[in-house]
Amino acid sequence: MIDILTKLGLTDSEALIYTTLLDVGPCFVAPLVHKTKKHRQIVYNALEGLQNKRLVTVKKKNGKNFYSIGDPQAFILDLQQKELLAHEIVKQVQKKEKAEEEHVEVFAGGASYLEQLHDFRMRAEEAEEYLVIRTDVQDWFDYMAKGFTEHLTQI
Repeated sequence: MIDILTKLGLTDSEALIYTTLLDVGPCFVAPLVHKTKKHRQIVYNALEGLQNKRLVTVKKKNGKNFYSIGDPQAFILDLQQKELLAHEIVKQVQKKEKAEEEHVEVFAGGASYLEQLHDFRMRAEEAEEYLVIRTDVQDWFDYMAKGFTEHLTQI
């Protein structure tokens, strides 16, 4: 479970404290320190991070902080919020790319070049631009010459 929690964005300490709190149940800090054998400040820092992520709740009991697991749906809500933000960034980048006058594409390896050659050439013709193919490596040129010649005969 700790591996999954760290993949979801928790630090190693937060993941350890979260799973320990899940095992121990609602408690004060002392049982968490004892069970994890971590320094008290590390436990407090992890609990604070978990509180900020709304994964742990705290209330006062006999004048001390008493911790318990919060609503686990917070994991999903956090991911949904990040997904919305990611979609917004994608929209902004696509809008900016459409506004740009120049566009550069780089193909790595012969196979990717041959797969994309037709699409690339058609877009270049539509934009009334020219296609530049350059290489200093004879082996690459020999490999690509056959595919390029076949492509030209298909047009």
